[in-house]
Amino acid sequence: MVAHAHLALLGAFTFVGMGFIEYAFSRIYGKPIYSRALSEWTYWLILVGFSGFFWSLTIAGFIQGQAFLQGVPEINLIAWLRPWYIARAAFGGMIVLSGIVQMYNLWQTVRQDTRALALREFEQVARSGAGPQTAQEGSHA
Repeated sequence: MVAHAHLALLGAFTFVGMGFIEYAFSRIYGKPIYSRALSEWTYWLILVGFSGFFWSLTIAGFIQGQAFLQGVPEINLIAWLRPWYIARAAFGGMIVLSGIVQMYNLWQTVRQDTRALALREFEQVARSGAGPQTAQEGSHA
């Protein structure tokens, strides 16, 4: 099934690869990633995009398989499969967009002084007193 191949190759290796690239960039350049928000957008775009891509291919595959078993000519399937292929294209666009967002984030990491940006963000959090809550602080029994 086409969706199975995409699950293994596109899904697993793209997630691992994109995560490694972001980790490696911050280590190679010795500074934090430009924008955590863009990193999160990258993650969610690829997660939603890939999930929709996978399910649209899976459903189209089931329709095609059942039609084959019933002897329906393939030319008659085109209209039945069109909505699923349109969905596949839309979700595939989300996957491509996640790569573009990540490339922009990495490019800005190289260009900008992200250490200064991270320091300003840290100082804002410190002034507001809204630091991360530890497990001991959160459990008042």
